[in-house]
Amino acid sequence: MPDSSRGNRLKHLRGLFIPPGQAKKMGELLTNVTEDAESFEEEEINDAAGTAANIIDSIENGTDSDTARSVLRGVSNMLKTRLDRLKASQKSEKSAVRLLRAVERLAELVEVKGSQPVTMETEGIVITATGTNVTSFDGLSYFPDSAELSKESDGRQEPNRGKSKIDLPASLLDKVDDKDKVDRIQFAIFKSTKFFQAADENTPEDVAVLGASIGADLRVQGLADRVKITFPRTGNTDDHVCAFWDQDLNDGNGRWSSEGVEVGTAGNSNVTVCESNHLTNFAVLPADAVAGAGQITFSTSLFGLLLSMIVVYMYG
Repeated sequence: MPDSSRGNRLKHLRGLFIPPGQAKKMGELLTNVTEDAESFEEEEINDAAGTAANIIDSIENGTDSDTARSVLRGVSNMLKTRLDRLKASQKSEKSAVRLLRAVERLAELVEVKGSQPVTMETEGIVITATGTNVTSFDGLSYFPDSAELSKESDGRQEPNRGKSKIDLPASLLDKVDDKDKVDRIQFAIFKSTKFFQAADENTPEDVAVLGASIGADLRVQGLADRVKITFPRTGNTDDHVCAFWDQDLNDGNGRWSSEGVEVGTAGNSNVTVCESNHLTNFAVLPADAVAGAGQITFSTSLFGLLLSMIVVYMYG
């Protein structure tokens, strides 16, 4: 039986006006009511996603990490929902896409001080953000397994170690028109693909998703130097390909696509290395989950990067 009192509470939260300075309290309320999200009905999922979006809309840029973390916990709880009901809510109100966007916005809004990274971790999602200086940016590497950053892009880890990594080249910001808007680089790790599965039923489970972006909604294309994204190989992945999440496909629900994505030459039996000269969303997925995809080989080369990059990699 649906919990009518819980449903009424969620509907009440969604309808509240959120004054400045109340986002943390609202995030705590959302986290509390979503603790048993595994039993949520479609309407409750919609109301929870709507509440998260409303809270984030009330947050000013440069919010403290405690506030952002309180909202992130509530969003992360929604990964526990039943997939069939999340799919229904995606169909009716695009709730899964709204939850994905909530994670991106929190990464963009949390306060960063200089190059000191800020990491917020929940059971299902990890966000890391760091400040950056356009004039002195000299490349950056991100290590998802430990949520660590290194300014020595591509210099701390050899591909044969079998660890996940993103290398951002020193020329990354050269193509950005609004350089005054570039104050940060942020990453998000999803330990479940459920939000993506709800939007695109071809998305496999038991993989993790990594997202990276620069500033807020900035686009980067035509990079002279490629971004390199390293994914560990687990088991036989010869039928896997590099793909990116195209939010414009599938009537705005999003879909994995292989267009413009290839595989770099640095991969081996331990890792697959994807490369890109533009910013978008990436993943390593079974070829049959991505339309028009070819199989991974060690001799092909890939083009693509990402500014709203979400990279799916074999986790663990």
